[in-house]
Amino acid sequence: MTKKIQKRDAEASRKLIVKNAIALFSKKGYAGASME
Repeated sequence: MTKKIQKRDAEASRKLIVKNAIALFSKKGYAGASME
């Protein structure tokens, strides 16, 4: 049971990191360049 919770937390934190990275990139103007 704890393994399932850990896995879910890992997925959530990974999504959060990705979301933060995208926000950071878009602030710096890299989002448009990386999308191409």
